[in-house]
Amino acid sequence: MIIFFLFVIDHGGFDVVRGSYICLWDDPQKNYGDYRLFGDELNQMLYQINAKKIVKSAVLGQCYSGGFIDSLQGEGYVIATATRDDELSSAMNGHVFDTFVYNWICAINSADELKHTIYADKNYDGKISMEEAFNYAAKCNTISTEHPQYSSIPSRLGFELSFGDIPSLKPELYVRDHESDDGIEQNNSVINFWNSPDIWLSMSKNGSNAVDYFLPDSIAFINISIHNRGIETYSGDQWLKVYWTIASPTVTADDWLGENGKIGGIAWSGRIEEDIAPGDSVIIVKPWMLNLNARNNSIKNGNINLMAVISDSPYFKLDNLYSISGNKRIANKNRSIYKLGKTNKYSISIRNTSDAPKWYSIEPINTEKPYSSADICAELAFDSKLYQFWSTGGYKSKDCKRIGNTIYTNKLCAVIDSILIPAHQSGNISICFTPGANYNAGLGLKNHSFDFVVKANHEVVGGISYIVGNRNPVVGSKKIGQSSYLLSVGIDDDIEYLSWFDADGGEIGTGENIVIDTEINGNEIFVEAQFTDGYIGQSQIILNPVENYIKNISLNEEKTMIEIEFNQNATTCSIIGIAELSGVNGYQQHIIQEETTKIGVEISTLPSGYYVLSYSVGGEFVESLIFRK
Repeated sequence: MIIFFLFVIDHGGFDVVRGSYICLWDDPQKNYGDYRLFGDELNQMLYQINAKKIVKSAVLGQCYSGGFIDSLQGEGYVIATATRDDELSSAMNGHVFDTFVYNWICAINSADELKHTIYADKNYDGKISMEEAFNYAAKCNTISTEHPQYSSIPSRLGFELSFGDIPSLKPELYVRDHESDDGIEQNNSVINFWNSPDIWLSMSKNGSNAVDYFLPDSIAFINISIHNRGIETYSGDQWLKVYWTIASPTVTADDWLGENGKIGGIAWSGRIEEDIAPGDSVIIVKPWMLNLNARNNSIKNGNINLMAVISDSPYFKLDNLYSISGNKRIANKNRSIYKLGKTNKYSISIRNTSDAPKWYSIEPINTEKPYSSADICAELAFDSKLYQFWSTGGYKSKDCKRIGNTIYTNKLCAVIDSILIPAHQSGNISICFTPGANYNAGLGLKNHSFDFVVKANHEVVGGISYIVGNRNPVVGSKKIGQSSYLLSVGIDDDIEYLSWFDADGGEIGTGENIVIDTEINGNEIFVEAQFTDGYIGQSQIILNPVENYIKNISLNEEKTMIEIEFNQNATTCSIIGIAELSGVNGYQQHIIQEETTKIGVEISTLPSGYYVLSYSVGGEFVESLIFRK
């Protein structure tokens, strides 16, 4: 490959009509009349070079040099100038060197003229890129009237281009492990590489409203964001495969492929047909009907584990040599939704996928800051195999308490250490989360983020990112016809999206309120609420066709009493229940002692917030309404 390098020093000027120009040599009168070279003229001189796929770099040190950027910049061009288009460029005190150009040369040379070492290699890759040379020179230029300028198209070119390394002109596709991932290998700067921002599931084709699990029989949409860090536009010679399996921090190729009795498979496979410009990205969205195993896992474990792989051939076959960490062509989304409470237990498998025994450690890390160490407690119960593997290392741990085969912790960086797992052996952990001593029930709508990190021989080999929460939407229902109901959910600022589903998983509406016909949709209804942090809360309501229902509810001016009016006499010993919408502050009930069409219930002790009022007869739920105090 050819690189064209343009280097300009000495004088420049500015014409109010034509802009910046370079002062050429051999002008005996020094009037620069026909000895001026303007930006458009220089660009025309370089036409044949610009028309070819040649990487170009220009360093311009003359006065008013910034005015040449608009004329020269284009695809495959890196330009560094000493000044803007309206500034003079100065020599160094006591030297004939231009300040900017001098420092630029020192950076490229890694030394000044006296052989003093210059440290411009900021990413320590052994070469000085055009971007690093510019940054060093611009930083060293302390003249207040000069502002060095820089342009690189695409933006990655200046980072890649150096005199010791010629970048490829070909398009280069990649997917990220984290937000700041630029597709350069090996990029191991992030621990939780399994929580890629470039692959997710959504409820709709537009890719918004990202979620982590779905109702049975629903159609999911797989979203994959693919980036091009090359210099040319990508136009269709790469392939993509998306695999799924169950939640686990240690996954084998058999898991992803669903082979040898493992749960998993290929969710989608095909050519990447979209054009992707240099430095740009596209989002590919593909529908996916969850099969039986995927649906069962989504209900039991609260997530679907996804992995996207970019390959050169449609015949690519995954094997156990794959590595997600630092691999720019693989993205993994292993993220779960866990609910708070002892009855909500989730199974996690820890497997040694190598051919030799290894020492494993487990670190359930709360990633929230600031963090109160006693907000949430983790309870991990080892099965007999994993407990035996741990006994070999002497039950080592940090910030944990062990009772039998169960470990309890509420610390920020707990460690369960020295678990010797033989080659190709595995064990299971049953994990649940419970409120800690300092858990604030009044803030029960807050979710907590964790990373479940697994290390083998002190190296991170995998993990799961998960959200622990206690948010389930509480549904209010009101009968408005023979078989019609008005359903509603109390909205707060954290709710971003609401979807309603019938018993078959079909979406029947979105938003705060919907009207349904039970003859069409059935009596069993689900609602899912997505919160701003990604947590998905789900509730179920069974609509009872009992005719005796609430006509209206109202609060007095002081909000100390709620008045309930019925369409006909309420039944003796029927029950009015009142619960906070979050479900964390308990439940209080009022028993109706005699038949009446109107009763009042005192609520002076209730704090401000959303509440659900329910009406039950003979132990059977009739309906509920939501109110705000």
